Amino acid sequence: MEIQRTYFTLFVTDLRRSVEFYRDVVGLRLEMMDASYAAFRFRGCTLSLYDREFASKRLGSDRIATPPYPVGRTGGLSVEVEDVDREIRELERRGATILVRPGPLDRERVAVFGDPDGNLWEVTSIVEEEGP
Repeated sequence: MEIQRTYFTLFVTDLRRSVEFYRDVVGLRLEMMDASYAAFRFRGCTLSLYDREFASKRLGSDRIATPPYPVGRTGGLSVEVEDVDREIRELERRGATILVRPGPLDRERVAVFGDPDGNLWEVTSIVEEEGP
């Protein structure tokens, strides 16, 4: 498989609320939005938000509107940033729910926040190793 473009798709219960969160709290630039879909592009990737009910009807499956799993608890997205502590402080200042405060994990500092639908985002920074 030769991947041409990477999309991360989240099915959300309230598109406007999610757009406001990703634009105003996370700080992503909104590329486009209509009544059922919104897209944010960053670093060669696209974060796609679909209204859960619309996507269910469009794809012909009620499994999207009523999944067998709790919303947002079946996986998550991970991003690497330069300074996880700084980014988490800023996300919290803007109103994000911080689920795991920055802390060490192997050669990284890791934190986790959640979006309004319970989707989990892991934010990491690589820790420089000190000497031999």
